[in-house]
Amino acid sequence: MLAETTRAELIASTIVHEATHARIEGCGIHYEEKLRPRIEAVCFRRELAFAKKLPNGEQVREQAERNLVAYAKQDFWTDATFAERFDRDQIEALRKLGAPDWVGQTALTLRAPYLWTRRFLQRVAGLFQKR
Repeated sequence: MLAETTRAELIASTIVHEATHARIEGCGIHYEEKLRPRIEAVCFRRELAFAKKLPNGEQVREQAERNLVAYAKQDFWTDATFAERFDRDQIEALRKLGAPDWVGQTALTLRAPYLWTRRFLQRVAGLFQKR
């Protein structure tokens, strides 16, 4: 967003996309793995509709059309691929900050037990809330 080449139309279309997510969630449709491709398709179609109303919306339209096709695959939206992309992006961010590779690898190694503990505690807390 901070790059001078980022156009206002692209920022606005991102807001439209994310607002569509919020609206869908507000309707009680949660971002579950099996629904993600359909939810994303709705969001990209809202971007397309928005682009048609812009005087200079060609770039937004082209990007939304590319995304609609590229991300239509179910395997792109699985929890496993989300985790892989997240890990890759986090390590890349640490590298850009100048952190040595071992820092990222250590963080990934420690994350698994942390997530297990967090899920376990959430389940335990849920049991007490039901009483």
